[in-house]
Amino acid sequence: MLKAYVIAGSLLLGQFASAGAPADSGTTRREALYDKLGGEVALLVAAPELFTAWRAHRYDPSYFPQEFKQEVAFYYLTGVEEPGAALIIDGKTRRSTLYLRQGSGDSKPPSAIAGYAAVKPRSALVADVESLAERKPTIYLLLGEGDVAIESGVIVASQSPFPEGLTTPTDFQEDLRAALTVRFPWMQFRNLDPVLASLRAIKDPEEIAVMKAAAQMTSRAMLENIRSMKPGVTEGELDGVSRFVCRREGAQRIPYSEDIQSGPNLLLSYWDFFGNYYKHDRRVQAGELALIDTACEFNYYQSDMARTVPVSGSFTPSQLAGYTLYLGGYKAALAAIRPGATQRDISLALVNAIRDARRSLKGAYLIEAADDIIDRYESGVPLGHFVDMYVYGAGDADKPLVPGQILTIEPAMVIKGLASRIVVEDLILVTAQGNEILTDSVPRDPEELRRLMTQEGILTFFNKNRPTPVATVGASATH
Repeated sequence: MLKAYVIAGSLLLGQFASAGAPADSGTTRREALYDKLGGEVALLVAAPELFTAWRAHRYDPSYFPQEFKQEVAFYYLTGVEEPGAALIIDGKTRRSTLYLRQGSGDSKPPSAIAGYAAVKPRSALVADVESLAERKPTIYLLLGEGDVAIESGVIVASQSPFPEGLTTPTDFQEDLRAALTVRFPWMQFRNLDPVLASLRAIKDPEEIAVMKAAAQMTSRAMLENIRSMKPGVTEGELDGVSRFVCRREGAQRIPYSEDIQSGPNLLLSYWDFFGNYYKHDRRVQAGELALIDTACEFNYYQSDMARTVPVSGSFTPSQLAGYTLYLGGYKAALAAIRPGATQRDISLALVNAIRDARRSLKGAYLIEAADDIIDRYESGVPLGHFVDMYVYGAGDADKPLVPGQILTIEPAMVIKGLASRIVVEDLILVTAQGNEILTDSVPRDPEELRRLMTQEGILTFFNKNRPTPVATVGASATH
C-alpha cells in the first residue's frame, strides 16, 4: 500500500511539475490587459530579495520573511521569479518592458524573458518612466485602495493595527505610489487590482491543471487528517499533518493557517478562534465533532476544502440526524452549480432542500438547526467564494457562472442543541456540462467517513512509535 502511495505521488508530481507558469510566460495575459488599459500604463514591481522582504511586506500576513514568494500579480503577468524586477505594460503602444537586476537576465534561458519589447537592467526604469512625461498617461498600480481586498477587488471593511486616532500604516504599494509622486509630480494613479481580478476570474487550461493538482494535494492531506483524527490528539498535531502531506506531495506553501476546531471551539467565530495564541493546543475528545479546513498552495495556485467529522469515528444518533439534514442541503447546492446559475440560485437550492426536510423533522434541536441555516442563506448570500492565486479569488458573485470559474461552497449550520457546528467545503470547477468537484475523493458520506477513520493515519503511527511529545512531559498548564 505504501509503495503504491509513493508511486502515485511521483506520477502526480511528474504530471504537473512543469505546470503553473502563466501561458506563454504571461504574453497572452498581457495582451488581454492591453485592451483593459486603453492608452494608459501599468507599473508593477516584483517582490524584493529575501533579506528586505520583511520590510516590504511588513503588513502582509501571507508573506513570511524566511521564504521568497513572488508578488502574485507580477508572477501572473510574467512567470518571472526574479526578486526586485519591474514591469511596464503600455496599453497605447501594446508593448511590455521587463526590468531585471543588473546581469540577472544573462543567466536566464531565452524562454524565460521572451515576449517583451525589451528586457533592460532595472537601473533604466526611472529614465523610461520619465520619457512618459509628455504624454502623461494614468499609471495603474496594485493599490488596493486601503479597504479593497486585493485578492478579489471586493470592498471590505478593514481594521488598522493601530489604536483609534493613529495613522494607518502604509504598505509596499502605497510606498511605491508615494515615491513615484515625489519623483514624477505629473502622475495620476488608478487601481490595477480590480482590472486584474476581471482577468483572473476565468481560468485558462494551464491554471485549471495546476489547481487540480493543488486540490489533489489538499485532498490527500485531508484524508490523512481524517485517518489521524482520534480522541486525545491535539488540533495542532492535525495542523502538522496537513503541512507535512502538502509538502510531501509537492506543494510549496500552506496558504493559510489550518482551521481545525473541535468541541466547544466549533462555536467560535473564525476571528475569535484565530485571535488565540493557544488555539491549536486543545485535545479532541471522544463524542465530539471536529472541523478540518485546510489547503495546499502549488505553483502559486491555491485550494480550499473542509470536512466535519466525528472524533470517535462514528456520529452519535443526534449528530447523524443533524449531519444528514445538512448534507441533503449541501448536495442540492452542489447540483445547482452550472453555467448560467448565480450564487443566489446555489444558496436557494440549499435553502429549499433544508426547508423541505424541515417539514418532517421531529427533534426541536433539528428544527432549530434547520431554521439557523435557512436564516443564514435565504437572502441569497453566497455559500462560499471563488479561488485562484488567492483563497478568496477573483469573480463577481452577482453574475451568472461561466465555464472556467473555480469556486467553493462552505455553508455553516449551527446546532445549538448539540453545542456544535457543521461545515463541509469542496472546490468546484464550472464546466460546459455542469461542474467537476475537484476534492470529491474525500468522502462526505457518514459510513464512508467511518470506514476511513478505522484506517491508521500518519499521526497514529507516529504517536505509537515515537517518544512522548515534550509539551506533555511534566506539563502543568493547559489551554
